[in-house]
Amino acid sequence: PLIYDYDVTYLAVSPYASAEISPLPRLRLSGGLRWDSSSYDYRDRMTTPPSPRYRRPEDTTLHYTRLSPKLGATYDVSPRLAVFASFRSAFRAPSQGQVFRQGSTANTVDLRPVKAGNLEVGLRAAPLSSLSLELSAFRLEKRDDILTWRDPVDGATQAVNAGRTRHQGIEAGLTAGLGPEVTLSAAFSLAKHTYEEWVVDARRGIDYGGKEMESAPRRIG
Repeated sequence: PLIYDYDVTYLAVSPYASAEISPLPRLRLSGGLRWDSSSYDYRDRMTTPPSPRYRRPEDTTLHYTRLSPKLGATYDVSPRLAVFASFRSAFRAPSQGQVFRQGSTANTVDLRPVKAGNLEVGLRAAPLSSLSLELSAFRLEKRDDILTWRDPVDGATQAVNAGRTRHQGIEAGLTAGLGPEVTLSAAFSLAKHTYEEWVVDARRGIDYGGKEMESAPRRIG
């Protein structure tokens, strides 16, 4: 039998502006702002009553807005060495499936957007004309991440804002020119991914806060 049948119209507008200046000969500063505005116009087409396992929200219109900044600075220590730092903010609205395929979740139309902020510092070097290196350290924090949790008792799924996660580590990259048409590139990252606040089910005391993500690799090459 049908469990969902609906129409939803999605509209998104994301204007942005950026600028770069050099107050000193060796210093470059950049900044930007992005305004995200999106909406869902949802209409349920079913007439049968919802079941406890497949609930359906009533007809509704949802709006999400966010102003996200981006800042960066680069300083040329020498012609072959530069240091940099940047901060970027990001925003993602819940998907229409997370919002309108309610399942057994008590309320999905109140799901909050996912917000992230990433801070990065590093250096770029070119010891040879055919060799370049980059090394950076980063710390990314995500808030209001959306988790799809499956109940182990009856298999029903629920979409919830679980909390806050942290992703921090170092990244290294190398690019070497081996000839006029051959380039060798390599990259490696060492990072740790943790749940800072991640309450799956407060009623049952299921909380992953302070634990490392078991499926997130520490090393990627």
